[in-house]
Amino acid sequence: MRCIKRAMTVLVLMAFVAGVASAAGTQQQAATAPGRYAFTIFADFPGEFDRGTRTLLDWIGEEKNVDITLEIPPAANYQERLQLMLAGGDYPEVVLFGGPD
Repeated sequence: MRCIKRAMTVLVLMAFVAGVASAAGTQQQAATAPGRYAFTIFADFPGEFDRGTRTLLDWIGEEKNVDITLEIPPAANYQERLQLMLAGGDYPEVVLFGGPD
């Protein structure tokens, strides 16, 4: 079950990256190289990303010319960090909410 969730998450990320990369066109941001688009993903993932998932995200970033920043707080602080982020108005481009196991 956990493997299916992780695979679905990666598929959703790939679809999002493809959409952002095609919609971004020549948009530039100060923190990235010219022609690259940067976005942040705030997620509730139990444990750590395995090497294969990180390698896949790196490959997507290179292929689609995007910089992907993952913000994954510890599970104990997830709700607090999410509430602070929402209250402060500092929103990432993607927020993945955890579901029941």
